[in-house]
Amino acid sequence: MKPTALLLPWLFKRWLLLTIIVMLLLLVGAFLSLRQPDLELWHHDAPQGEFRAKDYRGEYNLAQYWELEDRLFAQLDRYAIDPDATLQYSKFIRYVQDGQNTPAKFPQNWNRTYELIPQNIRGGVLLIHGLSDSPYSLRHIGEIFLKNGFYVLSVRLPGHGTVPVGLLDVSWKDWYAIVKMGVRHVAAQTGEKGPFYIC
Repeated sequence: MKPTALLLPWLFKRWLLLTIIVMLLLLVGAFLSLRQPDLELWHHDAPQGEFRAKDYRGEYNLAQYWELEDRLFAQLDRYAIDPDATLQYSKFIRYVQDGQNTPAKFPQNWNRTYELIPQNIRGGVLLIHGLSDSPYSLRHIGEIFLKNGFYVLSVRLPGHGTVPVGLLDVSWKDWYAIVKMGVRHVAAQTGEKGPFYIC
């Protein structure tokens, strides 16, 4: 008998065994997931009024976006949890009422769009954070540019910086529109003064 004739049934049996093990693990995982606590509000109920690409017109500006963020972030108090009411979460998560890591309690909420303005503008930079992040992640880079005389604008992409479910109902078109607004704003602040970077 050829070696391949012996090998094929052996491989089939191993593949079948592996498939059964994977299916059992999936079933156990599904069963255990039923015993998990209910989802929190921030998992399934997004704040109302997030920016959409259809809101963007050529005249849409940074002041209007900040007003939108004011309304959006004012809704975040309803997601706060009482740390004494549950032992499920650490007191250091951002949703704890008046907690140490609640962004709104800092002198500046770095989850929101911000600008850094030097005394003498030598250029401009637009900072764009990554997926599931917010403008705080680029704060140190912005401060480096600021020290070198650059006007800095760090935009919050729609769906970010609020609650996780906010990312379910946004698209690249929303992000693209805010980046366009940011480019226009930085260019207006810097004019012909030095280089313009997008980071």
